[in-house]
Amino acid sequence: MSALERPVVVGVELKHGYFEWRKATGRAVSAPDRHAARRFFERWPQPAAWAAEPMSVRLSACAQTRPLLTFLMLHGHLRPGYDYLLERKLPALLRETPASPLGEELKRFEAAAVELDYKPAVAARHMGSQVLLRVLIQTGKRTSELREADLLEFDRAIREREHRRGGRLPHYRNALIGARGVIYHLGAAVEPPTLRRGQDARWSWERRLAGVPEALVPTFVAYLECCLGTRRRSTVSGIQRGLS
Repeated sequence: MSALERPVVVGVELKHGYFEWRKATGRAVSAPDRHAARRFFERWPQPAAWAAEPMSVRLSACAQTRPLLTFLMLHGHLRPGYDYLLERKLPALLRETPASPLGEELKRFEAAAVELDYKPAVAARHMGSQVLLRVLIQTGKRTSELREADLLEFDRAIREREHRRGGRLPHYRNALIGARGVIYHLGAAVEPPTLRRGQDARWSWERRLAGVPEALVPTFVAYLECCLGTRRRSTVSGIQRGLS
């Protein structure tokens, strides 16, 4: 087989894999589904070619093509770019992830988040879907393989989208802070969340530790900052009250 023929075979293999996956998850493969998949792989035999298209082309995918894109992303065949991942809400991610190679990653993440006092719905829909899955899809890594540079790249992508749209994305920013703590808790080589300069004074540990012997304050502050990497602020506040 020549190198020129290989991309077409890749497309055929992925198309059949997509149909089999749909059947295995209890869904019929309709004529429009088959037509959309055929048209997609005729134009982009290798999914990476689709990812290289301008945003306008990627966003123009029809309703029958979007399930195929979800399959390709969750099975490690497509890294669509953070610009696309942040532009689309992608509600199917949570529904389709359990039957994909990323299912166990999300399950471990949710369990760790609940252990850190997050509600299951927040762990899944807020942090898991908006941050973890998008980062794993784009990097092609497992959670334990993530590095600080991966989260910084996601943060840059948020800032770039804010610049394009002319407004902030607090839901993504808050989700990233929480997800960072959970990912850190799972042992990945990332930095724990830190308090931002100028943040509300209620999170000033020095002020809240008034009355503690001055020599102990730096040690207690360092301990509380470390706790923020793996626990919610409400939990850390309880720890602080025990130290005061």
